[in-house]
Amino acid sequence: MKRIKKIAQSIGVLGKVLNSQTTSSQDTYSCDYINGIVESGSNTNGNYVKYADGTMICYGIIYEENISSTTWGNIYICTLTAKNFAETFVSVPNIIISPYQEYSSQATASVGAVVGTTTTTTGDITLMRGSVLTNGVVRLSYQAIGKWK
Repeated sequence: MKRIKKIAQSIGVLGKVLNSQTTSSQDTYSCDYINGIVESGSNTNGNYVKYADGTMICYGIIYEENISSTTWGNIYICTLTAKNFAETFVSVPNIIISPYQEYSSQATASVGAVVGTTTTTTGDITLMRGSVLTNGVVRLSYQAIGKWK
């Protein structure tokens, strides 16, 4: 095995990975180094992960109380105002918003539209339901993928 490592190092294949090797009784490596994670963290707006290639993922849970529904034909809609991302993107990211339920008794809604996404916010989120939102509480999961540099 040592001979294979020496050959690979001499041609530069494992040089960078071996330099990130963690001291232990086994060959273990820093996942952050291998995956190119530069920084990760969280704040009151959610979580973020920054990668070496400039990609950033922001994600979190949107929790909104006292939501009122209005009728639109045979469905009920409600609109949530834009929520801030955990970090700022350099251009408008791609965003995915999904219903999130912690308990089976919570109401769910379909995301109808997201309008006005910016480098710092999700944009306004319109939700649709087949019945009135009786408890007035909405939980959504969001993921935004874009560039930080």
